[in-house]
Amino acid sequence: QVAVLFYLAWVTPYRVAFDAAAYGYAFWFEFIVDVYFICDVFLNFITGYWKDIEVTSILVSDPLAVAWNYATTWLIIDVVACAPIDLVTRAVQHKLGCSFHLEGCNND
Repeated sequence: QVAVLFYLAWVTPYRVAFDAAAYGYAFWFEFIVDVYFICDVFLNFITGYWKDIEVTSILVSDPLAVAWNYATTWLIIDVVACAPIDLVTRAVQHKLGCSFHLEGCNND
């Protein structure tokens, strides 16, 4: 996950600054990264967490408590961060299908 975050931290500013859309293999890779992070949001609903109590910590694994903790802490940030804005933009512009092709989209 750290390697993917480093990739995104390196590629995202480049894509935004130079308006360089990904096509072909790069698009497929970034699509898979989007799916990975969306799955991570769902996994966080069932992943326990450590709760500090006085001088010790306990592992909270109750499903309702875990879901409530995630929903009230990181859920909104994670949903906004992993929203596939690029996919939505391309779908609206009718360029989503050709983005999967190696040669990309024509500028017709």
